[in-house]
Amino acid sequence: MQALKKYFKGYRLSVFLCSVLFVFQAVFSLSVPYFMGEMINIGIQQKGIESSVPEVMTSQAVDLFSKIIPGEDADIFFSFYETYEDGKLYRLKEDFDEDKAVAVYENAMTAGFYIITEITQGKISGIDADAVNFMVDKVSLNVLYLHAEELSKFSEEKINGFYAQAKDAPEALKSQLAAYTISYFYDDAGINCEEIQQNYIFKTGGIMVICVVLQVICVALTGRISGRISAGMTGRMREDYLLHTSEFSSKQKRLCNNDLFSVFSDDINNIGMVINYLVSAVIYAPILSIGSIILSFMISPLMSVVVLATVIIVIGVLFVLYKVAVPKYDNLQENYSLLVRLVKNGISRIYTIRTMRTQKLEKDRFSQVTEKVRKDEKYVLKAVFTALSIVSLISNLVVAATVIFSGNSLLSSRIGIGDIIAFLQYSVLTVSAFTAIASVIIFAPRAKVSFKRFNEVMITPVPERPNSEGIRLSENDGHTVEFKNVGLSFENGGLSNVSFTAEKGQITAIAAPTGCGKTTLLGLLTGSGESFEGEIHIDSNPLEDISVNSLRQRVSYAFSEPVLFSKSVKENLLLYGAEDGENAVENALNAASVDFIDDENIVLENAGNRLSGGQRGRLSLAGALSKKSGIYIVDDCMKSVDAQTEKNILKSLRKLSETSAVILVTQRINSLVAADKIVVFNKNGIEAQGTHDQLLKTSEFYRELASLQGLEVAVNE
Repeated sequence: MQALKKYFKGYRLSVFLCSVLFVFQAVFSLSVPYFMGEMINIGIQQKGIESSVPEVMTSQAVDLFSKIIPGEDADIFFSFYETYEDGKLYRLKEDFDEDKAVAVYENAMTAGFYIITEITQGKISGIDADAVNFMVDKVSLNVLYLHAEELSKFSEEKINGFYAQAKDAPEALKSQLAAYTISYFYDDAGINCEEIQQNYIFKTGGIMVICVVLQVICVALTGRISGRISAGMTGRMREDYLLHTSEFSSKQKRLCNNDLFSVFSDDINNIGMVINYLVSAVIYAPILSIGSIILSFMISPLMSVVVLATVIIVIGVLFVLYKVAVPKYDNLQENYSLLVRLVKNGISRIYTIRTMRTQKLEKDRFSQVTEKVRKDEKYVLKAVFTALSIVSLISNLVVAATVIFSGNSLLSSRIGIGDIIAFLQYSVLTVSAFTAIASVIIFAPRAKVSFKRFNEVMITPVPERPNSEGIRLSENDGHTVEFKNVGLSFENGGLSNVSFTAEKGQITAIAAPTGCGKTTLLGLLTGSGESFEGEIHIDSNPLEDISVNSLRQRVSYAFSEPVLFSKSVKENLLLYGAEDGENAVENALNAASVDFIDDENIVLENAGNRLSGGQRGRLSLAGALSKKSGIYIVDDCMKSVDAQTEKNILKSLRKLSETSAVILVTQRINSLVAADKIVVFNKNGIEAQGTHDQLLKTSEFYRELASLQGLEVAVNE
């Protein structure tokens, strides 16, 4: 993974910024359940009244409190209020001691609850579910008002006993009783509680909407940043990959052509996908879970254990999934790559005789690989869906556990309904955040295999090339190429002792059977990096001493397999090196006898795949001829043209040969006859070289080639 770290270096600030945004995103996500709970607890149950003690009371309410609260506490409580409206109303002072006021008020309301119970039921019920249910139905300041005269039936000692008993009641019960009864004091004082409630609900709802909007903004920003990190890293990987593989020799590219493309398109894409998941899921999930646990603990330490246990169990399930799925996923990804390679090879050879001869073998290989993919994929999918099902079950169990535990707490007045709603939201958010990590676990093994394949290509050494500071060839003259005892090695043989000269001012033709290595040999002149034995000189300069840039500027190569792009004809020729101006493109098209295109700005759709072989060959030749060079190599790109077109092209090559060296690879007798010198290859090296007449006498391959084209032989006899 050290090789991957270098691609992270340029994005450390982006990762940090994304992490900060994830913190804000988690805050806004967790704020919504919090304010939802507050809306239920305060906005609905407490009618929007946030104060813990009545801010306004009537004189009647004060008189009632004076009968319930014993002496010292009464002095403390009433010291926090002042009269107005001619003594009819009392309001809370600005400098009151909130803690003391709340304590006295809660004790008074709880004592009032006991008094109501005594009056209405004739006994004091314990602090149990029945008492709480009764409180919800019956507690009202109006009850005390209606039975205020009955307080005289109780002795001061008994009322003080109720108050003392209230001090020992659970704090949660006292706070709920106090909060519940404040609205009655406001109604009694003529304050519109409905307006207070509406204002609170609108305010809290507005805050929730703002939190949701800010959360969406954070999601959009983190998605954009994580996407840019992923795209930027994979872009750099592809750039390095292209630069590295472009230095491969022709032999290296042939050996792993399909793998090179698969790594570039599929494997780097897998890596980028996992990077995106890593940034977005792995960072966000812990932040969200920690926040959920903290907020849950603030509401109820007991209930926070449920959320903490959820996090631990989900992490455990994902860990087991990783351990179970990764080994099989490694095999699965390897088999995927092999399957893609087999399919690509099958498609590319679908019309060839070789495929027909090896059809049963290829079918058996394909069946074996698909069976392996099926078994591994079945195993992995079972593991993944089992893990996801367990996570879903855990989520439902958490909801059930929250309802059970919180229900008991609700009945004992330890928490409110809004707190239960918040707990449920926290648990769901936590589970959903960690479920996203499952995506990382699913794709991580694929990315691991993909990066291994990518790294194998990147650590493959490239052949030594001429450096840019080497000898520069003259740009005004043609060049002479000399091969001295050159040898090349292939898997099934090789060339040896190849010696011939392609002189400036001549057309040198090469005739050879298919697959003998002539294209690889001529590719050496483009700086392909292929290793060889012997010596190659251009104008007496050793090939290895010539600047690779100069070499590629002075050698034009018309490929036997044309390389075209989905661009206009003019743009294709400019990519070959044509000069933009002075009718260079038009002259090159005429020289290659490209008479099937009227406008050089016509776009070649699908990289020219709709053109015939002869048309593609002529466009490839036009690309080579459009560039001013000292050496022109025409590699069998006239094999599909008619006789008249061939004659026109040979005239163009003859004109070019006046100032340059032209090397023509062909098996057509008309083209060979037009050459100044012909070199005949076989699978081991040069069989013979000379003129047409000389080779008819000295080369068996040349005579056989001529006999297969009897008309041309008859003309030259």
